[in-house]
Amino acid sequence: MNPPAEVAVKLVQLFSNQKFNNLIHEVGNLLDDYHNSCQLCNLLGSSHLAFENFDDKICNYDISIDINPKYAPTYNNKENSMRI
Repeated sequence: MNPPAEVAVKLVQLFSNQKFNNLIHEVGNLLDDYHNSCQLCNLLGSSHLAFENFDDKICNYDISIDINPKYAPTYNNKENSMRI
């Protein structure tokens, strides 16, 4: 289950504005209520990439894929981050 759309938009804005610490904090708070959210895990993986936390990045992408193997953005992000 993913958070409401307005929450997801706010998180994507944080990512777009490169406020990665804020994003990681917000996602951490939301994961208690939405622990099976592929979107949150995908965003968390992308945030960790910004800080070059490569192990955390891959772990979060893998969790997102485990939750929803049909969520294409995670595959794209994981593939692009592996190139880095």
